[in-house]
Amino acid sequence: MGQCCSRKKPRKEYFSIVRHSKENIILPKPQPSDVTSQPLLDGALVVTELDLCVQRNAIEHRTQRFERGITGPALVVRRGQAFEIYIRFNRKYTEDRDNISLIFSVDGVEVPSLGHGTLEAIPVTREEPTSSDAWRVQIVQNEGDKITLSVTPSAKCIVGKWRIDVDTKTGDHSLSYTHPDVMYILFNAWCPDDSVFLSDESARAEYVLNDAGLLYRGSHSRLRPTPWNYGQYEPSVLDCCLHVVGKAICSRLSDRADPVAVTRAISAMVNHCDENGVLVGNWSGDYGGGSPPTKWQGSVKILQRYYDTGKPVKFGQCWVFAGVSTTVGRALGIPCRPVTNYQSAHDTHGSLTIDLFYDAEGKPVERLNKDSTWNFHVWNEAWMERPDLASPNFNGWQAFDATPQEVSEGRFACGPCSLAAIKEGEVKRSFDTTFVFAEVNADRVYWKYSGPMQPLKLLLTEPADIGKVVVTKALGKWSPEDLTDHYKYQEASSSERRTMLRALRETGHIFSRFYLNEELEDIRCDFTLNDDIVIGQTFHVNLKVENRSEDKTYTVSAHLRVDTQLYTGRSGKFVKKNNYRFQVAPGQVDEVSMPVAYDEYYSQLVDQSAFNIAALVSVLDTDYEYFASDDFRVRKPDIRLELDGHPSENAELRVVAEFNNPLPISLTRGRFLLEGGGLTEPIKIKVNRTVGPFEPVRASTTIVPWSAGEHLLSAKFYSKQLSDVDGFLRILVKPRLLNTGSVVLDEVSSGAGRSL
Repeated sequence: MGQCCSRKKPRKEYFSIVRHSKENIILPKPQPSDVTSQPLLDGALVVTELDLCVQRNAIEHRTQRFERGITGPALVVRRGQAFEIYIRFNRKYTEDRDNISLIFSVDGVEVPSLGHGTLEAIPVTREEPTSSDAWRVQIVQNEGDKITLSVTPSAKCIVGKWRIDVDTKTGDHSLSYTHPDVMYILFNAWCPDDSVFLSDESARAEYVLNDAGLLYRGSHSRLRPTPWNYGQYEPSVLDCCLHVVGKAICSRLSDRADPVAVTRAISAMVNHCDENGVLVGNWSGDYGGGSPPTKWQGSVKILQRYYDTGKPVKFGQCWVFAGVSTTVGRALGIPCRPVTNYQSAHDTHGSLTIDLFYDAEGKPVERLNKDSTWNFHVWNEAWMERPDLASPNFNGWQAFDATPQEVSEGRFACGPCSLAAIKEGEVKRSFDTTFVFAEVNADRVYWKYSGPMQPLKLLLTEPADIGKVVVTKALGKWSPEDLTDHYKYQEASSSERRTMLRALRETGHIFSRFYLNEELEDIRCDFTLNDDIVIGQTFHVNLKVENRSEDKTYTVSAHLRVDTQLYTGRSGKFVKKNNYRFQVAPGQVDEVSMPVAYDEYYSQLVDQSAFNIAALVSVLDTDYEYFASDDFRVRKPDIRLELDGHPSENAELRVVAEFNNPLPISLTRGRFLLEGGGLTEPIKIKVNRTVGPFEPVRASTTIVPWSAGEHLLSAKFYSKQLSDVDGFLRILVKPRLLNTGSVVLDEVSSGAGRSL
């Protein structure tokens, strides 16, 4: 029950709509049993109850799952869509005698204003609003002492928490009732008038409603799907998401109605760099004082911890930033998805080239290598109109990125930038289109560096090596969808070259190359490795040299080198190198192979278990040199999840997690981590024994699903010797009274990866 009193200081902005009495009467809080007996209320229309019909409206607005995540029976609706409320008075409402207005104000604003969009005063009348963007209130039913109203917030109103008052006026009596609970208004992908409108129902279900999904890591030759619990319906998550945006947009509050501004705020606030945002990035390999990025299974614990403490959470890397950004976007109602770009360029100087320098033995010259190519990089896409770009061609999916890489307009933010602008090379379109264009389209150039007084020698150009493939979780499926053609035309096509030239002209950088490498038709080199390797196994780096001459023998010098590699493209630790010198007779093919055993690489491994392999071949007595470089990762085993019983709402369910130790050494201090929205709070299960080489690892626990429907259960395993092992299981939880039949929908091991 709210409070009812005469208004001492009527808000000037809506004073003309509700004509208050000059007499200020202070009234006690009315009680339904005695409201008509109070002499001061004779003839006044007094609100005795305001029911926001929370459950019924939540179903209509597809927000019923937020019930678990917010405090109290708060109303959560989507803008541009009607919801019903009913008001009970001390007597019957008479239209020709009584005046009623609903007053909506943004929560937390000291002086709400019509001009700033933080205040809306809507009279209850039979008249249609003069503007299509205006809020609307219509009488649905007037019966006895209760009226039912249909309220439609503007499809362009501010997204966030709102307060609601009911003002009544009868004769000289002007009263105001304040409802005690806030209501939440979100973006509405179901409303054609909302700038985030998405016409496909299956896409809305995937990109707004789905609270679990897959993030892709690994390499372009072996994609690694990683389960992620977005958890937008979990406790405190919606409040935290609104807090994040509110912290970034605190001066021009009307920007909270604009998905372009909101998305840009998300990209700035999910990292901690400028406004003490959500996550601290860390690519050092030292995660003391926090959690390794590979340990997170979802956004829930990160956002809850940030909301509870007000301090940035340690630590994240690109897929963690993207997972949290997806949660924020979906919680607020913006269609949002994470995407992964394999072989992703980080162009530090805006030239649209990635220049890499190597010495005479194929070793990277790190002090010169300012540009980098990440094995993979995960960012986000959000669906919206772009009226600021002055053409409907730029509506649709927009790329944005919360990973702090470069400063944009004074803070670490990136996007949103239109995918259509990226594909067409319109790199001057807002925001940060040049940077994202380079991530998927830059040319990679390898140079041989022989010293400060020696000329650089061009070893190799790879115009098709950046942006190998761009993927996201497929719509309604648990497999990857290829988005590469959304970002660029087919490599080496006339359209692709035309787009690159347009982008180069717009950047204003000089783009010249000096091809100093002599061609030698007689020699052909082929550099390969078997990249389907499980950690613990030996892998081989192979080089074939073919002499196509009919009468000439060539002497070849070859350097093969293996280094561990951070997924950001930076070199990790040296593993092994071999030098070879041999002759290749006319018409012959010679091959050298360098084995790399587990004992040689295990102690040097860094995050993601990735390697860079390089070959530098020189043909003596000529100027011909061949260079090749590639990266790959050793696979981790897949956790298998099994259920003992049929999942049913609010009923115990036993879960078994297991995999085989792939290492020739024992595992100690092992533990499984299980998490799943609608299924269980995060659970840690200790493995209370030492697991011998190649032995199975097995643990079990009991969960109690609290929500019917399809959910994702994810698992991770960590030990002193082996970490970042994961897997997941899709589960259909039946309502308790309808528990029949098979319930496991599908099982896909996230460590297995997929090739497109």
